[in-house]
Amino acid sequence: MGQYEDAVTAITALNGTQLGNRTLQVNFMNEFDW
Repeated sequence: MGQYEDAVTAITALNGTQLGNRTLQVNFMNEFDW
């Protein structure tokens, strides 16, 4: 599996899960604004 597929798997697994009393929102960043 490549890095992109690993990232998609991690994002899918973590998005919407609970951490303490908070819901995680995990997604791709569209563009870097440094």
